[in-house]
Amino acid sequence: KKFGNCRTSSSKYNRMNKMQSVRLEINKTRKVATIWLNRPHVLNAIDDRMADEVARAVGIADENDNVRVIVIRGSGKCFCSGYDLKIWAERKGSNAGQQDFTRPW
Repeated sequence: KKFGNCRTSSSKYNRMNKMQSVRLEINKTRKVATIWLNRPHVLNAIDDRMADEVARAVGIADENDNVRVIVIRGSGKCFCSGYDLKIWAERKGSNAGQQDFTRPW
């Protein structure tokens, strides 16, 4: 993908890490990693997969010597509507609707 005079690479990171809910782009010229939340059909609401993939994308960017800044953006018309409450509410079990609070967000 090309933005102005700078090249970014996203497909290799996303293919290697099987990320579907987020897209990682690294611009080596600007030393910027952009993590795109990519669930626009639900206003980028966070589900288990997205939370794991955001953590993985941050880890990949953090380990890359060409990255000095990480930017998180949302695909579509919304940055992020928060956790996907529909998923939590529909879970089965004695604590239906309780989310996993072991994550830092």
